[in-house]
Amino acid sequence: MVSPNYGLLKQGQMVVGHVAIDAPLDATGQAVFTAAPSSIINAPITGVPTARLTAFFQAGSASGEYVVTFALSGGDAVQMFVEAE
Repeated sequence: MVSPNYGLLKQGQMVVGHVAIDAPLDATGQAVFTAAPSSIINAPITGVPTARLTAFFQAGSASGEYVVTFALSGGDAVQMFVEAE
């Protein structure tokens, strides 16, 4: 069974990474979502074509620290730390 706190990042049908939410133990309803697919942009410093994915985070029912991790397969990862009250 796949955790509701874990999702795949896909390019077409190919999995290119994952997103995971580390939430307080009793939290429910936390989510990461997008309004649109990623889009091609030029990187701000190098001008090299890349992609931008705008994602939104919704904290769950419990207060405490939420850690959201976006990771590319075989590549970089970035984390966001949110303290929900």
